Amino acid sequence: MAAAWDDAEGCHHVGVLELTAPGGADATAPAPLRIRHALQVPTRAHAVLPGPNATLVAVARRPGAWMLRWRPGSPAATARWHWSEADRSFNGHVQADGQHALVCTETDAADGAGLLVRRDAQTLAVLQEWPTGGTDPHAVLALPEGGWLVANGGVPTRPESGRVKGDRSTMDSSLVRLDAQGAPQGAWRLADKRLSLRHLARHGNGLVGVALQAEHDAAEDRRDAPLIALWDGQHLRVGERAPLQGYAGDIVARPAGFMLSATRAGRVAQFDLQGRWVAHHPLAKVCAVAPLDKLGWIAGGSEHAMAHGRDGIDNSVASFARAGGLRIDNHWACYDPPAPRPGNPKVAA
Repeated sequence: MAAAWDDAEGCHHVGVLELTAPGGADATAPAPLRIRHALQVPTRAHAVLPGPNATLVAVARRPGAWMLRWRPGSPAATARWHWSEADRSFNGHVQADGQHALVCTETDAADGAGLLVRRDAQTLAVLQEWPTGGTDPHAVLALPEGGWLVANGGVPTRPESGRVKGDRSTMDSSLVRLDAQGAPQGAWRLADKRLSLRHLARHGNGLVGVALQAEHDAAEDRRDAPLIALWDGQHLRVGERAPLQGYAGDIVARPAGFMLSATRAGRVAQFDLQGRWVAHHPLAKVCAVAPLDKLGWIAGGSEHAMAHGRDGIDNSVASFARAGGLRIDNHWACYDPPAPRPGNPKVAA
């Protein structure tokens, strides 16, 4: 898994974690989750993106000051770092735009406006930038017909106060579609203005699931708030309410629907294609969720990782890997390592 994590001393890293097979006398014991390659970074990372030639791109958590491109297993000195421009900050997410470019969500420090920024995949230099039509842009999703879908979280913050939230009664969260040249093609909002649209996953049938984070003042309103909204290209509608503490940290699409990490509830929650909550599995402080093969999924929590080889939730097919002193961060992705060269053993940089 290409991932970001903190170690037992609180130092921040990005790199590759390896799930190993159970061994020893007790084959039912959790298998260890091992560090295969690691690169220490100055602050917490948010999203990681596996790229061509076994590289990965990582972006700092918002308001972020850095992003990097690195080939795990190569020396740390070979990492390409890019520090944010003085009037910009990174918002934690990046997507590939073909083989030669990336797009990431950023914020203009002068006025707080959201930007979708296209960068060279090798140098990470800015090529183009477009307004997202909102504030606090977070996840971005490439659309198969071309263009982009951006989740504007809409939570008010100021550059000088970092992650401290402002007056949430002024929230304006939106889902915005941009064409390949950055021109706006539509915007959608939910009736409940305190639901922040954060993360995106596209189902094979074209339906997009949107992970929500509730920003209501009252604890009871947050507790029972919906975790998912659904966008069909024309309409955005909220899913079923669920007592899962109103905070979805990540989302992936699977054939039967969507898997979400209900981080504050400590659950991996399954929703069907109508947005109905159908099942859940406990996993303490779960956040990172990623697709696994064609049907399965894998989630990382504070003490364990949980992998399922098929769609949905079924305890009989779950396997666990102990995370030990690691605290897996918000997102991860399956990573295909390069074939080892003769005489060049695997080492962590």
